[in-house]
Amino acid sequence: MVVAALLATLAPQMAERHKIAFARIFPNSGQIGLFIAAADGSDEHPLLAAPDIDYDAVWSPDGAWIGFTSERDGSAELFRVRPDGTGLERLTDNPAYDDQAAFSPDGRALVFGSTRGGGTADLWTMDLATRRTTALTSGPGGDFRPSWSPDGKWIAFSSDRGDRAPFARGRWERLQRAEIYIVKPDGSGLHAVTAHGGFCGSPKWTHDSRHVIGYCMTAEETLANRRAAPEPGSNTRLVSIDIVSGMSADLPAEPGVKVNPSPLPDGRFGYVRKDKAGPGAGIYYSDGTQGPHGDVRAASWSPDGRCVVFHKRLAAAIAPLQETFSKNSDHALTLTGTILPSFSPAGDRFVTNSRSSPTAVGASLLITTVATNRSEVIFQDKTRNVFAPQWSPRGDEIIFSVGTFNAFFNGFHGLFLKPEDRVEGGAQVATIHADGTGFHEVTSGPANTAFPSLAPDGRQFVFRMFGPAGDGLRTMNLVTKTVTALTS
Repeated sequence: MVVAALLATLAPQMAERHKIAFARIFPNSGQIGLFIAAADGSDEHPLLAAPDIDYDAVWSPDGAWIGFTSERDGSAELFRVRPDGTGLERLTDNPAYDDQAAFSPDGRALVFGSTRGGGTADLWTMDLATRRTTALTSGPGGDFRPSWSPDGKWIAFSSDRGDRAPFARGRWERLQRAEIYIVKPDGSGLHAVTAHGGFCGSPKWTHDSRHVIGYCMTAEETLANRRAAPEPGSNTRLVSIDIVSGMSADLPAEPGVKVNPSPLPDGRFGYVRKDKAGPGAGIYYSDGTQGPHGDVRAASWSPDGRCVVFHKRLAAAIAPLQETFSKNSDHALTLTGTILPSFSPAGDRFVTNSRSSPTAVGASLLITTVATNRSEVIFQDKTRNVFAPQWSPRGDEIIFSVGTFNAFFNGFHGLFLKPEDRVEGGAQVATIHADGTGFHEVTSGPANTAFPSLAPDGRQFVFRMFGPAGDGLRTMNLVTKTVTALTS
């Protein structure tokens, strides 16, 4: 699943187009690749001659096609291509996010996840001959990773429908709980086949159409295991579920973060190991052998089990500025290599803070010039982080926060077991001239003050606060230093 964050600030109109700079967590261009290889990992090579942001590939039942998701034309759409990389064909064209396709057993239809039904992730089916799409599931929550049974009677998928997503223990993030469901292709017979309260995902059918295999974990483990590099000690279970009796059994596999299991024609099953401990990340098999190495995320085997197609994470630097596709001609979209961009009033520059560092402190304040695509550090405190900068209405100053911000920069290692922990040792609002001079902290005291935004006249600013004097939104007059509570 493609995990994304959109953080945008609108600039004044220039040439009758708004400019929006935004940041994306993952993937950016060059950070993901789609590959094909023999099942043992030999002859690995890119699937496509012109790769792009391509992922979530799946083999057709006759082995003639590979379906996948691509953002080569803008938003995520479904494509298919021959296993030799020829015959590239676009299957969907919709402003929604289309992803995670699976073929019907006769190869004439697809089931896939899409947000076209009102913004939530639901399942849709497509007739490949007519390209006609039909909604299969609906309602609040998300439905993901569908898989069609070999006898054509059922579609299995994972879903968080009906879940309230409680907060993780000691965290500010919510848990990602999900169960495995099955539904008939006409939308009837929908029911869960795993117990509520934990996480089970990526179901795949065995050849008898009676069992699905997937991976499961506790709800609290979802936070650690969805990280790009799970830490040592993280673990998941591979399970087989009888859809008639509801009984489940663990499948034999080594410890580690194991995802995306798939039954193979020879009786083995393959899976992806995400953590890098022990033998390392990559594709493994139930007989102890290994396939392709690397940060693989999702894999699909050819019908005869001899080849595997997969996507994996790649090391690639993110450019300070990269123009990207916009469906709205009134707006120009630009990806940034940093986070929380804020344009200057003139629209020729924007300020951001850099991403986290290995030491969890030292995030810097950068100004990027649009015309040159060059970034310059104007402030850094190696003992703290800068966060959430905003440009002043006059364009001469930048207001931002400075503190440790453990929740954002410390890689999920900070614990928040009681409300006072959100203070994180305190944080201050500061201002600095756009040329990097005149740094000045305008707040003081034990509270954690952050996310400042100046009023149009530049005389006061609004910010959020955690601290002994209360939590909520406050304003401060920059002349009198008077603080006024707006919310609690």
